Amino acid sequence: TLALLYLVMHNGQNGATRAWKGFDWDTMDRLHQKGLISNPKGKARSVVVFEEGEKRAAKLFEEFFGTDAADDDQRDRPDEEPIDPLAGPRFERTWDPDDLEPLNVTSHDLDTCELVMTSNDFGFGGFEVYLDRKERTIRILDREPTMDEDTPPAESDPEWVHEAYELFCTIIKDSEGRFEMLPNADAYTDKRDMSDFAASVSDTEFANRLANTLRGRKPFRRFRDTLAEDPSQFERWHAFKDARTKWRLEAWLAEHGFYPVTSDDT
Repeated sequence: TLALLYLVMHNGQNGATRAWKGFDWDTMDRLHQKGLISNPKGKARSVVVFEEGEKRAAKLFEEFFGTDAADDDQRDRPDEEPIDPLAGPRFERTWDPDDLEPLNVTSHDLDTCELVMTSNDFGFGGFEVYLDRKERTIRILDREPTMDEDTPPAESDPEWVHEAYELFCTIIKDSEGRFEMLPNADAYTDKRDMSDFAASVSDTEFANRLANTLRGRKPFRRFRDTLAEDPSQFERWHAFKDARTKWRLEAWLAEHGFYPVTSDDT
């Protein structure tokens, strides 16, 4: 499980390494008890991976999924030139934070927003994120598709179910434009990011393989599986994608007149 966690690690808003926690609950609890990850219990969709856990995950990933041939190939490859994910006019910041209203959010809120905006890449969904203009914050709605205004949860249901139902009713009754739903991942945008990244790879053979995964069926899975063969490129891709996703989230909030401010910024 630690080796698989390495595949879904990313940098959180506060700089901590996080990983999506869609694995066996008992195993995740044991990893927490060993001090390798934070407590997986709760509504958060990810856990913090502590330094020792990150080191062991990387080592186990190489042990289980690496090959001697791949190691030799890695040694023969030239060092990659630094890449700026935000180069070019498409990623110019046309807004000034001083001209926007502060949006009070947590690092977890921003991580969740970024997850929604990259769900094609991670294959994850099942909840909705809203900009709450009145409260100047982000609201996360975790609900079942069958949730109905006329069918409230039972008294014995967990507290988070009641909170989700209350928020759901508030949102569907909104007639004043209080809530704005964060857009989900866009397949065209994701494929363009993948194509841009493939073009940045100096190894021509590997770059062509990445580009070819974007043609035909299941391009996201094929792209990710190919990247997994090269841990250094896998890490470069996630740094590249994280930077672009953060920019797009900031641009979307600015379009609606807000700039995110977390407890880390104050």
